[in-house]
Amino acid sequence: MTPSFTHLAIAAAFGAGAITGSPSATAQTPAPLTAPAAAAYDELFNLSLTQKKGLSVYVGGQVIVGVFVKRIDGNTVELRSQQFAKIIVRLDRVDAVALS
Repeated sequence: MTPSFTHLAIAAAFGAGAITGSPSATAQTPAPLTAPAAAAYDELFNLSLTQKKGLSVYVGGQVIVGVFVKRIDGNTVELRSQQFAKIIVRLDRVDAVALS
């Protein structure tokens, strides 16, 4: 069975190992988010919020597209898209963020 976008978005948001049960994916520990990276992410999140522009969040080879809604805590943010009302992303799993 080919995974749908819904499965890929969920797998990307929570780490591919959590959905697929892959032992190698669950064994990896993400590096802690550094202060410069957190500041760069915050700048893009604030621009997305104020200008209502979309973001592309790259997580483990997948792309999650949405608009920043709010920061849940120091390591987690909420996005929304046309397809999903709520997308939760752990920032320690993010590879890159791009503003549309």
